[in-house]
Amino acid sequence: DTVTAGGKFDSKIVFNKDGKSVTDLIKEYENKGYKLVSNNFTDGTKYKANDKDNNFVVTLVHGTEKVEDSKTITRTIHFVSTDGTTVSGDEVQKITFKRTGIKDLVTGKVTWGKWTKEKETFTSIKVPDIDGLVPDKQTVSATDVTPDSKDIVETVVYSKKIAPEVKVPTAKTTPKVNITVVSKKNKAKVQNATVPNKKVLPQTGDNKENTSLIGTALVSLASMLGLGAAKTRKKK
Repeated sequence: DTVTAGGKFDSKIVFNKDGKSVTDLIKEYENKGYKLVSNNFTDGTKYKANDKDNNFVVTLVHGTEKVEDSKTITRTIHFVSTDGTTVSGDEVQKITFKRTGIKDLVTGKVTWGKWTKEKETFTSIKVPDIDGLVPDKQTVSATDVTPDSKDIVETVVYSKKIAPEVKVPTAKTTPKVNITVVSKKNKAKVQNATVPNKKVLPQTGDNKENTSLIGTALVSLASMLGLGAAKTRKKK
């Protein structure tokens, strides 16, 4: 702006704009964010004979100030069951980026410098163990973020632990064979003989072990019966 005043030689110069003096005008600009750099006019100055000496300059510039900025990126990890029920508290990770800038106090515009770090990393997280439940992942992997990244939300889903099926082997039953052989004078019994369940003869269906056992029993009895008969004849 330019403010003009007029007067007689050696009289006091009075600058006035809308009823405001030079001091008032400077104050008004400062309130708008300007900063006074120089002013070669002093109240009480008188007109000089040479008009060049009656020119004054007040210099102001846009005021500025240093400002700081920060941005926080958040990663939230939910732990839920298959029906959406929370099974463990959220894991929340935060990374904050910072930078500084210069703000123009007249226009309000900020010129920003670089971020202190261009990239940061969310560390990996071990998924908590919960009795009776199995998570769909054991670890939430590390993730890189920048100041331009958006907040991250991840979810770990737990399902019910299924007990492994245990197969119980079927017990093999061993058949029992009762054999009773009686003679007139000498009696012999073979009872509750246990015969392992092995091969069966193709035509009769008899067990080989059963046949062997019966044969042995009969031979023994034959011997016993023979001995009894011999003793009977001797007595006669």
